[in-house]
Parts: sequence; C-alpha cells; structure tokens
Amino acid sequence: ETAVIINETSRNLLLRGTKLLAEVKLGDYPRFHSSYFYYTNWNPGLSLGVDAQWKQYDFYKYDRGRRIATYDYEVYTFDFIVQALYSNSLALGVGVQGQGSRFESDVIPAGGEEQDVFARYGNIYGFIKYDTYDRSIYPRSGGYLYAEVKEITDVVSKKQFPSFLKCVAAMKRVIPLHKKITLGVGATSGYLSSNIVAPEHKFYFGGTRHIDDGVFPFIGLDFMEQAAKNILTLKANLQYDIMYNTFLTLHLQAGKRNELFENLYFHGDTIVGYGISLGLLTPIGPFDIYIMGNESDDDIKTQISFGYWF
Repeated sequence: ETAVIINETSRNLLLRGTKLLAEVKLGDYPRFHSSYFYYTNWNPGLSLGVDAQWKQYDFYKYDRGRRIATYDYEVYTFDFIVQALYSNSLALGVGVQGQGSRFESDVIPAGGEEQDVFARYGNIYGFIKYDTYDRSIYPRSGGYLYAEVKEITDVVSKKQFPSFLKCVAAMKRVIPLHKKITLGVGATSGYLSSNIVAPEHKFYFGGTRHIDDGVFPFIGLDFMEQAAKNILTLKANLQYDIMYNTFLTLHLQAGKRNELFENLYFHGDTIVGYGISLGLLTPIGPFDIYIMGNESDDDIKTQISFGYWF
C-alpha cells in the first residue's frame, strides 16, 4: 500500500482571517480535498466555511477470510460548516452536507447478486474533535477523540432507504512509560438507527490505516474484512523507540459486531487480532512493515505501507 499527499495552503486569500486548503492524495485510495474557512474574532473562536471532497476506493466482500467480491466505491461531498475552536486542541461544530455516491459491482462470485447503488443524500451533523498528540505519526504522548452524530436522508429514494442516524466515535490515549516506551489504548464504535441502509453506510473494519469515518483499522484482518451495522473495538499497542525515527510496536485488538445494537455487547460476533510492526519515519512519510494474524484463522498476514494517509 502506498500513498503520497500533495498539499497547498494559502492564508488571507480574498479576506483577512481566511485559510484555503487544497490537497490531493495519490495512491491506492485516491482523494481530493479542498476547504475555505473564515476565522472570525467572535468568541469562542467561531469560524465558518465550506469543504469539498472526492474519494474512491474498492469495497470487498469476504467469506471465511477469503475475498469473494469487489465493489467500486466513489463518493463526493460538499459541506457548509460552523465550528467553535476553544483551543488548539478542541473543536465543536455542526454541518450541512450534500453527498453523491456510486457503489457498483466490479467482481462478483458466480451466482452472486449485483449491488449497484447510485444515491444522493442530504445530511446534517454535529461533531466534537479533541487532539493533544505531540505529533500525528508515532505519537509519544497525548490523546485523541472524535465523535459525530449524522442524520442521513436519501433525497432520491426515501421509501427504499428512510432517514436514519449514523453515530461514530473514536478515542485513543498515549501514555509514556519510559523515554523510549509508550502505551497506547483506544476504542472505536459505530451505531446505525435503521436496519435498512445502503452498503456504503455500514461500518467496516480491517487493515492498518484509517481512510474513512466508517472504515476502521483492525490489526490481523484484511482491509474491510468485517462489516456490520453496529460495531465496537478495543485496542492496545506498546511502542518502543529502537533508534532515531525507528519504532517497534506490539499490537492487540478485540472487536464485536452485530446487526442489532441491543445484541452487540452480549451476543455479537467477537474477533481478536494481534501483530507486530516495524516503522520508520522518513522525510516523505512513514514506512511500516506488519506481521499479523487473528484468532479465527491460522493465516499469518504481512503488509507493507508507505506514505501519509490522513
């Protein structure tokens, strides 16, 4: 897996107190992202702006750990956002979003059904973001929290997919145990209020990189190997600084999934993943080698990834 980000940021363009961002990500999961925000002098750090994104990647369907189908997913969004920046680390905001998406069968098994979905959505949401990491890659201290509640409405086929709530939360705390050793603990969860949703709105976990708000990394699983309408994962990792910008990390993660929220904690399917990784922070991005597995099969997986993904 590879990814390279090209970024351009301009300040005070057209108006004083504005920030324009344009970003292109090239690689396995291409993305374009642009935003324009005006930061007012009103307390508590009120800002408003617009945000536009396009991204494309492949969805996969698995059967007992074996990939049996591939779907091409493309989505574009346009948001109007109002947010309050209480400090350099805390933001609260609300947004209105227009979303278009294409979820199309690419490779399906013999006798399988196509699941082509072309949809347009009108969404409203609120979010909170808290970030005190000392650095974004291989942090040694700090914490991270992101939570979002979004009402999603299919503006084309409301009868097929009624409006529903999608709730996402992710948190992690990094605790320094020694000048060369850090412990990271975290959790992610996702909840859907409806049993009838398009495939793109389900929650997926698997792989080592976070690429979307509904696609969570999970050590020991292939990319997007597990899917459900409701999920909960817990993780821990122990990071050791071998030498300058070189890190050895032990990973352990457990997760539960279920189609019904009320059955998630006591009756949901449980999966446990584990692994070890060697990471190198280079001038053009992190380079990581993973060796990992999970308790549901005997396969040992390896993965090499290079570049920035956020």
